[in-house]
Amino acid sequence: MLRLRKESKTVYSARNPYFVTRIQKADGIDLFEFEGRFVRVEGKLKKIQKLGNGAKLFYLEHQQLKKGLAVFSSEKIRRPFAN
Repeated sequence: MLRLRKESKTVYSARNPYFVTRIQKADGIDLFEFEGRFVRVEGKLKKIQKLGNGAKLFYLEHQQLKKGLAVFSSEKIRRPFAN
């Protein structure tokens, strides 16, 4: 599990201490509370930046971050959640 964490990958599991299973609201999330963990967030979209290889950087509205909360997502991560 430590190798996956270093590679910015994680196992979606309620038993995985590095993955927060409950979806958090992006506009008021306390970043220090979840430091070093993988967190699913939802919120109002400000901007999308395409990175390459199917990866995108989403900026969601946040109370304390003027630019927005940066959320990384790759096509491999998004595909299982698509309907």
